[in-house]
Amino acid sequence: MSTRLAEGLMAGLLVLLSITLMVKSAELNIGWIEGRGPGSGFWPFWLSALMGIAASVALLRWFARMTPESRSNAPYIDGDTVLLVLITAGALTLMIALIQLIGMYLSFLIFLIFYLRVIGRHGWLETGTFALGVPITVYLLFEVALTRYLPKGIDFFEEAFLVVDNQRYAIQYGAAPGLTAAGIALYVIAAIVVGIVAARMGRNGLVAFWASALLTPVGGAVLLSRHVIPPAPGRAAGASTDSEAQP
Repeated sequence: MSTRLAEGLMAGLLVLLSITLMVKSAELNIGWIEGRGPGSGFWPFWLSALMGIAASVALLRWFARMTPESRSNAPYIDGDTVLLVLITAGALTLMIALIQLIGMYLSFLIFLIFYLRVIGRHGWLETGTFALGVPITVYLLFEVALTRYLPKGIDFFEEAFLVVDNQRYAIQYGAAPGLTAAGIALYVIAAIVVGIVAARMGRNGLVAFWASALLTPVGGAVLLSRHVIPPAPGRAAGASTDSEAQP
């Protein structure tokens, strides 16, 4: 398959998908309900409409050969890439199957570790950071901010997850929930700042962040000032930063 053919097929399929989603969404209320807000089909319909408009523009640009891809007859994908796509699709299928057994968060965690460590060959620090950070972000977004509870798996895992929920409820609805939440937010922001400063100094920002998260931001800053935080990946231990090189 050529690159031109692949781009045209994708744009056309997205147009058809958008139309299908709009038709299905129109079976629900796609308008504004007085006193309640958008109807149940509002967001699916209008987001599908926007996707259809974007895909139609891409299809018109393809017909007019306005993009480099629309003029290219080079092969779209090689054998190694096909194998990688198949492995990724298989891993995603397994992750979806595991959701009913061990829940969304653990399935997501296992998938990210496999993809980042085995497929991407990233170090354990980067793998652990994203494998833990992404499920935590999803939890905060869906279960805390949007109050939409995701599958937890069989009873054993759901009961175990109640420990996390109980701690979260104690913080969120405790005696001073606003003050507690603000303190946690400031703590995380301070740890992120230490990581950013470390990165600008040529040190490993992820190590600095986790050190600050576990040992308090003050502890992380002390480790950074004493040069305990290792250099950034790919940077020699004795290499100087730009600021150090300046007179």
